[in-house]
Amino acid sequence: MTSPLSSVHYSPVESKRRSQHANVCSQDIDEHVTESHKEKQQKPRSKSKRRSKTSRRRQQSNSTRQDTLTWRMSPNASLSDFTLSVIGIDDTEAIHKHLLEKEKRRKKKRSKRRDQWMVEGLYLDMSRSEDCDGECSADVSTKATETPPEGHYRLKEQYHLHKVNLAVGLRSCEYFSRLFQKASSSSDCSHVREHTLELPKSSLEAIPAMLDYLYDPDPTVQVNATTTTAIPLRHLGKYLGNPLLFDSATRFLQMDLRKETAVTYLQQAEAYKQTKLAEVCARVCAESFTQIKMTSLSMLDPYLMKKILYSKYFRPDIDSRAICAKIASYCRCQNKSISTKMFLSFTSENVMQNICPEEALFFIQFMIGLGIDVSCDNQKAGRLYERCILAAPYMMQEVVNSSRKGRIAKNASGSYAKLPSQIKVQLLEFALTQQQHL
Repeated sequence: MTSPLSSVHYSPVESKRRSQHANVCSQDIDEHVTESHKEKQQKPRSKSKRRSKTSRRRQQSNSTRQDTLTWRMSPNASLSDFTLSVIGIDDTEAIHKHLLEKEKRRKKKRSKRRDQWMVEGLYLDMSRSEDCDGECSADVSTKATETPPEGHYRLKEQYHLHKVNLAVGLRSCEYFSRLFQKASSSSDCSHVREHTLELPKSSLEAIPAMLDYLYDPDPTVQVNATTTTAIPLRHLGKYLGNPLLFDSATRFLQMDLRKETAVTYLQQAEAYKQTKLAEVCARVCAESFTQIKMTSLSMLDPYLMKKILYSKYFRPDIDSRAICAKIASYCRCQNKSISTKMFLSFTSENVMQNICPEEALFFIQFMIGLGIDVSCDNQKAGRLYERCILAAPYMMQEVVNSSRKGRIAKNASGSYAKLPSQIKVQLLEFALTQQQHL
């Protein structure tokens, strides 16, 4: 059966042109199919190539980490050539000793500068108030430190290290550079194999992070600091003469300082005698006093609490009732360490503008516990007692209704029962007087 579209219908030239066009189209289609097929075959190959490259990079990084020298390796495997023993002593004693050494060194520098700057009998005092940035703040001695009696020190750590990582390079410590150079120049001791450092025991936790930072080959890496180790790392950087360690720990502290961590930083800054930092931390605590948790505030020493309350950034008029409640809670937690003078400074009208009724009886009871005679001529104590009496009528109503269950009623009846009879009478009389005026 013949096709209805016979080729005889077209001229020979048209038939040839059409056949060429059909061949070109079929070739284009075949090429397109072939290319798409190749792309489909190449896609999984490219993914596999990417995976192989990623795995190679991971293997290279892992091998690099494994090949990198660290202080955590065993001494035999790392060929350790230096042993550092760190003895943790009492923080106050260690900081006091550090400050004494710093003062001796400062006087020694001043005497040298007097000789250097003596011009025609005129002494030009070129000494500075503080050590230069990055200068080592500890004296170096190659003599072995005498071993203290057993049990005299609570903490002792030993590290197997390498001199080149401690004394050479961008992150080298000036302390160890002096130590090794002094030993190499002396005739009696050409090599230092061991050395002992006495540091505040609270800084021992920061030593592993410091050593990781010294050994890390990456020049951009920062020290792995935490809230509890940032200030000890700053101290180690200053003590050992490592300005990069000091700056890296300071950068972390600037990012981490907030109302949740300000109390911890304030305590450590005071312990390490970092005065400027302590002022900044006290400011953060003062600005957010009512938002800080009581569990943090209760750990503060009374003189630090006073530093916060009398800061120029403290606002007693923002929430006077919350301030009163926090001061009362703090007094309950630190009742054995608060003196009469400190208590009266906490409850002054400059700090605690209003006394909330729930704490009025407690403050009277606390005054009696401190041995304050409210009937004497002590102006501050008398004024506080008067303010408590004025705030007490509401609580006296709770005492009368103490038979009903409730936390406020129970606390009121308990505080009232501990008061002397004379004060009970005064409270009741004033409460009745106030009730009659209503």
